[in-house]
Amino acid sequence: APLGPTRMDEFAARLAAEGDLSFLDLRPALLAARTEDGAGDRLYTPLGTHWNGRGTFAAYAAIVARLRSELPALVPVRREDCARLQVEGRGDGVGMQLYIDDLVPREGHTLRPAAGPGYRTLVRPPDPGAGSRTVTEMAGPAPRLLWLHDSFGPCLQELVAETFSSVHACWSQDLELATLDEARPDVVLETFVERVLAMPKPYRPL
Repeated sequence: APLGPTRMDEFAARLAAEGDLSFLDLRPALLAARTEDGAGDRLYTPLGTHWNGRGTFAAYAAIVARLRSELPALVPVRREDCARLQVEGRGDGVGMQLYIDDLVPREGHTLRPAAGPGYRTLVRPPDPGAGSRTVTEMAGPAPRLLWLHDSFGPCLQELVAETFSSVHACWSQDLELATLDEARPDVVLETFVERVLAMPKPYRPL
């Protein structure tokens, strides 16, 4: 507070004042979920920078609750219908940044529907990462989604794919007209961390 508002604070206030875009600040939902933190079950991965399963679900639930105010056909995945699965492999946090990720085991988990996926993947990138695109579809009347995301997107991918009849997920900050035509979305969703307000070139509207 002594240093004044952050970029996110200013951004949220501007969008609230203008009222022409639907904006959701995930910080309250994540802070509320953080009160449940305990040994072996934290919102973020230990020594990492991304959500664990519970953090992912808190963000997912807040996003879908907001979207349902305009898209009541959305049926969210329930937390009690999910199973906790450990995530193996190297992490993405301090160990990697210090070039000792082979010495720092990854301690993470995810929450996935216990019954298995109800969607099918039409496009799966051979090398997931910035610039990649994933397309999933699921039977039913749920709305179609075009989703631009950052590295937190893969955390949310499975839950989001269970919620929309079609998901075009693009790891990108640029909304391409060709993708918009292909996806034919009912809603366009962008999920980004706060540093996106400082790092990339200014956004140029279509």
